[in-house]
Amino acid sequence: MRKQVLSLVALLAITFSLKAQTSGGPDAYGYNWRNNSDPNGPTYNWIDIKGRPGTVQVTTLTDDNLSGAINLPVPFHYYWYDVNKMYIGSNGYISFSATTILSAGNPVLFPVIPTPGGGGENYIGAFVADLICNAGQGQVYYSFSPGNDSMIVTFDSIPFWDPNTANSASGANTFQVILSNVDSSITIQYKDQVGTYQGGTPGSNTGEISLGIENNSGSIGLQYLYGIYPTAGSSVKYYYPATTTLAISDASTSYNDNPENGGIFLSKNGGAYFLKTQVANTGNQSLTTFNVKSEIRSASNILQVTNTSATGPLAPGQTQLINQPNPFTPTTAGAFFFRTDTQLPGDATPSNNRKDVEIEVVDTTLASIELAYENATVNTATYGLGGGAVYMKPPFAPYIMNTVKSFLIGGTTSGGSVMVYDDNGPNGAPLTLLDSVYVASGSFTTTTWVSTTLTSPILKTSGGFYLLFIPDVPANLTLGVVATAPISSRTYEVITGSSPSDFAPYRDRATNELMMRAVISKVVGVKELNKGEFFGELYPNPSTNGKIFMSYDLTSAGSIAFTVNVYNTSGQLVQQKAVSSTKGTLDLNVSNLNAGIYVCKISNGNSEVERKFTIIK
Repeated sequence: MRKQVLSLVALLAITFSLKAQTSGGPDAYGYNWRNNSDPNGPTYNWIDIKGRPGTVQVTTLTDDNLSGAINLPVPFHYYWYDVNKMYIGSNGYISFSATTILSAGNPVLFPVIPTPGGGGENYIGAFVADLICNAGQGQVYYSFSPGNDSMIVTFDSIPFWDPNTANSASGANTFQVILSNVDSSITIQYKDQVGTYQGGTPGSNTGEISLGIENNSGSIGLQYLYGIYPTAGSSVKYYYPATTTLAISDASTSYNDNPENGGIFLSKNGGAYFLKTQVANTGNQSLTTFNVKSEIRSASNILQVTNTSATGPLAPGQTQLINQPNPFTPTTAGAFFFRTDTQLPGDATPSNNRKDVEIEVVDTTLASIELAYENATVNTATYGLGGGAVYMKPPFAPYIMNTVKSFLIGGTTSGGSVMVYDDNGPNGAPLTLLDSVYVASGSFTTTTWVSTTLTSPILKTSGGFYLLFIPDVPANLTLGVVATAPISSRTYEVITGSSPSDFAPYRDRATNELMMRAVISKVVGVKELNKGEFFGELYPNPSTNGKIFMSYDLTSAGSIAFTVNVYNTSGQLVQQKAVSSTKGTLDLNVSNLNAGIYVCKISNGNSEVERKFTIIK
């Protein structure tokens, strides 16, 4: 009790001193702040970006989550390193890494800045409070200037979370963050501030609001206000230091295998998998060299393969791709870790040295292959946020998906929808809805795996897919969750709708796995093109889902066009298609044809080949 009272007294002292100031700093790196009450401070000048060409509305923010990553057109210089992507948090902040800042109980809800490991690092706390951005309750926008010399993020009329109201919201806060690439400064403007936080224990919420900036280790930062609400019509500016005496030697692992650092599937006995990782100099000192250790371990921590390679010299901000020499050759199905550690002596930020990626090895000789990230014993932990999604990319293509499995927890008085989205959007984002199947209430048993047969089998010739479950009543029905490593970081929350624009990274994706699986099979009859061949075989053959494909390569034929004529057994032309590309995959929609045998005549002007296929219905 005495410790808690002393902490409260200390926080009140911080609150009083901050309220009286018009400027502050420097922090350990050299940042200073001034508000518009300071003679040398910024001038409040609200910038309305909602009607500006190119402005983007963020639609995936709800309660306690974040949206991103948003790629910056030019890197922003923050502390001693450059950032090239950002995330926007519903609790009033911008993060330069995928970290969610949540309240942490009474009497302090949000951490003092800086606090290492305090619930979020590498962020700009514009108005960190327990806010809510559900549909109809505030909007968030961002915009880049025409010359990319600045970026603005506007939080418009964002209410506080309030458990005492019907819509869990009260008040309204409008503020914006301006990042300047001209002088690396950060300006926060507060247009409107109405209401206060009404959760927790009344009168004890000293840390219900926190404003400031914090570096990537959480050890350096600058507090502007704590427990004090900013004044409407005010602004504060954080000034990047002209010089700094702080020398930072810091090496970090950027990612393993893929920039998303997301889980991957490999085939058992599928050959050598070479370990690829990117490392970076995230300090402000040049590094001559340091070792990078990469290894594969089983889920039970048994070492499979290890590598240690030295980097070349790295200037501040420079990255290097490391291709480790010793491959991993999977011979056993199961879960594995791909782990990389940078080993720089005297590293300033040990927390960014390590990256883990989940590897799931599957037996692809089976007729039916189940793709799953979670491998723990099933439990009754719940997701509880509404719709949840998982991204998967099989280790081979083409493939056919027949079934989706969802571990459902709760009551059976409501149902939900199982959806499959293609990853054909920008950078592999969800875009095209491939199927949607409704799971009716009373048709399944909860606290178990529920199998959903798709409307028709989905055939994909490349890439992956997103599995999504949307319950009718989230309070009644939800997905199960497991928290046993390895974790895929391939999960999404889809709370306000079910379209691709509603997907946001799952706030607990670093520690939790949403329980959805896919059942796929290999396509029988696929034939790779041999040297000198222009056209491959048709597949799947027979066709049961109204689609048929064929690989072609006319690179050495001197032609970039060919025609496809489809005839029935009576010799009637039933379909025709012209193709004008040199290399790719032919896609024929034969769903309108009756069951039976057909002949495909393919001609490129110089030669003609025939392929037969069968349709089964």
